[in-house]
Amino acid sequence: MSSSIKEGGKVSVLGLQPCMFFAFIVAGEVYHEHGFNCVLTSGTDSVHGDHSHHYKGYAIDIRTRDIPGDVLNKIVEEIQFRLQGQFQVILEGDHIHIEFDPKQI
Repeated sequence: MSSSIKEGGKVSVLGLQPCMFFAFIVAGEVYHEHGFNCVLTSGTDSVHGDHSHHYKGYAIDIRTRDIPGDVLNKIVEEIQFRLQGQFQVILEGDHIHIEFDPKQI
């Protein structure tokens, strides 16, 4: 199993805060333990809500399309547990959104 950035060159990690690389590593470990590749689909790129943490470098999105729902819920719970409440881990349709909770700073 591997961790990678979505192909096509449109995903940007420029400006991501170091804590988000840590979150990606943790997510990758959980994905691999469940037998899936972990693919980063958005960092500081793309279009998000006006107050999105993506624009500040405090959020990433990870692909979920190949993971069955029962396993996906376990993966989300495990990532949240391992990040120890310092992050929000949210299942949003076709991806997992992970953001650093600025209230913890």
